[in-house]
Parts: sequence; structure tokens; C-alpha cells
Amino acid sequence: WQPILAHLFERLESAVAEFPVDGRRDFHVERIRQKFGCLQVRVSDEGTAEVRAAIEEAENASVVSCEVCGAPGELADRRGWTAVRCTRHEDWSRLDDLL
Repeated sequence: WQPILAHLFERLESAVAEFPVDGRRDFHVERIRQKFGCLQVRVSDEGTAEVRAAIEEAENASVVSCEVCGAPGELADRRGWTAVRCTRHEDWSRLDDLL
């Protein structure tokens, strides 16, 4: 999901540039995680429509993008772990990178 996050950070940077100066200093990303196969992003201040839209777009994109390569994928249960994978990475494991 690196391209999704890179695009999100670009949008957040633009949105935060419009904040009052003291609000810019306080704004930060609190958490980025994967839960039930979906990207979740939490920030310190979701007050503007631009910030909310940027986060929503990234989270929605994660539901249809392979978490391994970013190709179109499908959210499904894979041996007890919910993940988004393309057909090429259907059986991929994090251990595959170690071999």
C-alpha cells in the first residue's frame, strides 16, 4: 500500500498547509495499521473535509488493492487472516521474502 500512503501524505500535506499556523504544529498521524484487511489511518485532527476525504480515499483504495504489489485485488479470508490480494499473490506469505 505504499503508493496509497504516499498519495495520502501528499493530500494531507496540502490540507494541513491551509490550517492556522498553530494548528499545523499540532497535527500528526497517530496510527497507520491494517485491520480486517483494510488500511486504517488516524490523525490528531480530522476537522476539515479535505483531511477526512483524503483518509477515506486511502482507506477505500486499500480494500481493492493487493497489499503485496498494489494491483487490483479482492478482500477475503485467507486461512483465518483477512487480506486484500491479487491472483498472483493469493498464497503469498511474509515468509516468502525471507527465502
